[in-house]
Amino acid sequence: MDAQTSTGTPAQAVVPDRASTDDGLVALSYILSGIVFYGGLGWAGWQYLDQIWMLAAGLIAGMAASMFLVIRRYSPTTASVAQTTEKEQ
Repeated sequence: MDAQTSTGTPAQAVVPDRASTDDGLVALSYILSGIVFYGGLGWAGWQYLDQIWMLAAGLIAGMAASMFLVIRRYSPTTASVAQTTEKEQ
């Protein structure tokens, strides 16, 4: 049975914006891959150089680098902000 509103017309399905879902998954993959890659380098340093602090440093560096990439990718650039301001005037 189809969902209907109180007026008797069929209700429209709410469909999430595909672009925003994809952007969220890309940001999540950046963060996870940064942690895994640099954490792996830190783990290797820990194993081969017997310096346990390298694991923590690798995990923190991976998080910082991936957050930098996410912010840089999704923040508006100066040129695009200037173009938007010019269009509004």
